[in-house]
Amino acid sequence: GVMANGDFFDERHGLDWLQNYVQTNLYNLLYTSTTKIPQTDAGVTRLMTNVEASLDQAVNNGLIAPGVWNGGPIGQIESGDTLTKGYYVYADAVANQAQSDREARKSPVIQAAIKLAGAIHYADVQINVVR
Repeated sequence: GVMANGDFFDERHGLDWLQNYVQTNLYNLLYTSTTKIPQTDAGVTRLMTNVEASLDQAVNNGLIAPGVWNGGPIGQIESGDTLTKGYYVYADAVANQAQSDREARKSPVIQAAIKLAGAIHYADVQINVVR
């Protein structure tokens, strides 16, 4: 169905699930890690790998699918590039991080470009007949 604002309910439901799933999985990584996650590029890669695992589940669920990115630039992705996995995850290098964020023990912002799988609601069929 369609919501009052015109959004399709399945996409809103799926994106709400995705937000919760990514947040929960990343929190669990930070909380259950038996060692600290270093504030290094390797540590950020560990966080990004966790986010990618969550996005892989979204692909398996049918929320995300490969397609052309139509948004603005993120990391190495530009508008018109193909997201072969349905998503692209990016974080800037720790060396480029503000000193105040470093002192606050924050990770660089992790960004994800995702392509919704969408759904088909209508189809035309053309039948050609010859004798």
